[in-house]
Amino acid sequence: MPNRRPKANWDVIKKIKFKILQYKKRYNETSLNAWKRLTKTKNFLTLMKQFYKGYKNKEHYLDKILFNNTAQNQFYKNNIIKDREGIMSLVKTPSNKYTYRKK
Repeated sequence: MPNRRPKANWDVIKKIKFKILQYKKRYNETSLNAWKRLTKTKNFLTLMKQFYKGYKNKEHYLDKILFNNTAQNQFYKNNIIKDREGIMSLVKTPSNKYTYRKK
C-alpha cells in the first residue's frame, strides 16, 4: 500500500475560513481577495505550520504555499472552497457581489 498524505487538519481549516469571513466583512471583499489578504499577514506562517504538521517534507510545502501564487490558489480551491456546509457556506462569495473590471 503506497504512503498517503496525512489528512487535513480541520481545526486549521476552520480558523482560516473564519478569518476569511472576517476579512470579507471588514474590507468588503470577495472571498478570494480575503484569502489573498490572509496570505500576506504575519500569522499565516504559523497557520500553515499547523496545517502541515504531519507531513514529512514540511519545508517544501511551506515554501510553496508562502511564495507561489499558483499553489495558494490551488490550496484555496482544494481545501477552503471544497467543503462548504453550515455557516461555512458563507465563505463563497455570490456571483452578484463580484467586481468586474475593464482591462
